Amino acid sequence: MAAPGNLQIDRFFSYRRTICVDESTSSRLLSVASNIAAGYGRTTKGEYVPFLGHARGSNCEVQTQLLIAKSLGFGSAAEL
Repeated sequence: MAAPGNLQIDRFFSYRRTICVDESTSSRLLSVASNIAAGYGRTTKGEYVPFLGHARGSNCEVQTQLLIAKSLGFGSAAEL
């Protein structure tokens, strides 16, 4: 059974064709956590920090897509 948060994410991305969100955006949701985990597995802080930057960038992309969905009336901020 899917978690409630997953249902909200699925609902948003079911509209991706309507609002022209490409496939790479949905992968950003996983990219945030994956980049943090990959960086954490590195041996030095210098190797870790770039992964945090990638995660932050992916997070900003997802936030932008959610703002677009909200502005197009696909739901409130709480629903998305």
